[in-house]
Amino acid sequence: MAARILDKTITSFEEATGKLEDAIGWVEKAKEYAHEFDPGCKSYVDLHLVEQVLRKAKAKVHKASDDLCKDLFDIGGKKKK
Repeated sequence: MAARILDKTITSFEEATGKLEDAIGWVEKAKEYAHEFDPGCKSYVDLHLVEQVLRKAKAKVHKASDDLCKDLFDIGGKKKK
């Protein structure tokens, strides 16, 4: 049972990362189109900010996944009592 929950958890982290990567790709493409249409326009700037937020979210998901693995496998000497 615990292995199944762990598998589902790891899978959800992987899916979240993949969806964030897809979203980042779409935002990058939209930025390119906005820049072609009107370099430096408000839409381009807004999309740049959205891209930064998505990249930070991806980094947080990655860190949460790493932290979970470290806790589960006692990497780094953290012993649970």
